[in-house]
This record gives sequence, structure tokens and C-alpha cells, in this order.
Amino acid sequence: MSEPTPDVNILKLIAAVAGAVVSLRFVPGTFFERLLMTTGGAAFSYFGTSPIAEWQNVPKSAEGLLGFVLGLFSMMIVAKVFEYIQSPRFNKIIDDAVEALKRKWGA
Repeated sequence: MSEPTPDVNILKLIAAVAGAVVSLRFVPGTFFERLLMTTGGAAFSYFGTSPIAEWQNVPKSAEGLLGFVLGLFSMMIVAKVFEYIQSPRFNKIIDDAVEALKRKWGA
């Protein structure tokens, strides 16, 4: 019995990575943070292009463009998430949530 092969669309992958890489110019951070943001943006774009194209009735011929745009903007969204996580406000929210859980469960 032959094993199933994954459906890898190289053009969609190239568009996803290209969109994420182009947005690197506008995103601050260390090399490691930027590498993670690029990977996250490209992954979101690669896996999100087909469902979003189907949902918005985008023709197959424009899926590459949609993949590029998703890579571009999802990378910026990932950058904002990193920025928010590193903010003092986020740490306060986490501390408050931990205290509330301790009070609730008596720990």
C-alpha cells in the first residue's frame, strides 16, 4: 500500500514566504524574533490561503496574490503580538490572572 503524499503547493509556499520576508523591513526585533515572526507569518499564509480564498470566493488564479498579502500582514500581526507580550501591561494581566486563580482555588 502506498503512503499518502502531502499536498504541497510550492507556488503558494513561495508567495507566503515572500510576503513575510518583504514585511521584515518594517518589523523591529532581534534576529531570532524576526525569524519566528517570518515563520509564523508564512505558516499562517500557507495554511490560511485556501480557506480564506474559498470563504471570500477568490479565483484560483489570484490565490498566490492572496498568499503574499496574508504573509505580509500576518507577519505584522505576529510582530504586534510579540510587542504586546513584552509590554509591562501584559505582565500585569498575567499576574492578576494568576492571583485570581489562586483566590478561586485557594492555593
